[in-house]
Amino acid sequence: MTATLLLAGRIFVLGVTGLGGEPQYSERFIREARRFITAMEERYGVEAERITWLAEDPARGGTMASGTATRDHVLQALAGLPARSAAGDVILILLIGHGSPGDPPRFNLPGPDITAADLVLGLEGLADRTVVLVNAASASGGFADALAGPGRVVVTATRTGLERNETMFGGAFVEAFTGDDADVDRDGILSLLEAYQHAQRDVVRRYESDNRLLTEHSRLSDTTLAKQVLFQRPAAVASRAGDSVAVALEARKRDLERQVAELRARKETTDPAVYERRLEDLLLELARVNRTLRERQGGVP
Repeated sequence: MTATLLLAGRIFVLGVTGLGGEPQYSERFIREARRFITAMEERYGVEAERITWLAEDPARGGTMASGTATRDHVLQALAGLPARSAAGDVILILLIGHGSPGDPPRFNLPGPDITAADLVLGLEGLADRTVVLVNAASASGGFADALAGPGRVVVTATRTGLERNETMFGGAFVEAFTGDDADVDRDGILSLLEAYQHAQRDVVRRYESDNRLLTEHSRLSDTTLAKQVLFQRPAAVASRAGDSVAVALEARKRDLERQVAELRARKETTDPAVYERRLEDLLLELARVNRTLRERQGGVP
């Protein structure tokens, strides 16, 4: 069964692991990419032919690696996506590695580095797809504004291009997909927003446990769209296939969450009394839907 994102769109993954600089980083980047790709295939049912992984050293990536992570190869992989995918599909790009501050900031690759401007050009043919770009590198915040746009969710490990220390966000983001903790309501459906928030919390916990000052502050460009990008586990989908009421309730829940996010985004331009009344109505209905879902999942008719 194919993983479902948004409506019936398919998911295409482009993973890129950049220069490690030192063996410990190279090994970590490979490990994180391998775990993420395994989760996409085994937990979320994404077909292997829709996954591309470009690595610093493909030989160390094993059979999962598709080629070397050079700038030209990344741009070639992006250029091939319009023909391979269709309108409504989701393109998930995950960059794991080191970044460099500067004007412009860069993601470090063997040979010439890649910049946000390079990626903007590479994404031009994907206007009718939903693009999720996650740059988990240091100094990645410098990519956010250049890449943001309609139909895109841009996630960066740092707030600006000046946060240049080693980041933990990549590993925490991968953990959201390999375990169950990020799926807060345990419904077998993980939204991109849930994955991001889990990673954000986990990064803070890691710094606190190490008694270190937090030197990375992640960013997400579009909360509303991130809520609508959904990763469904095939087993969970199959177990609910015969429960048309639960399916309808889940669809209503997502719609209400979307309406709440859109209303909050319009707060400054909405009459305060109208805003408060509408928000209360939406939250009350959302609470009723959530309660009903919990009762059905717990076996209560």
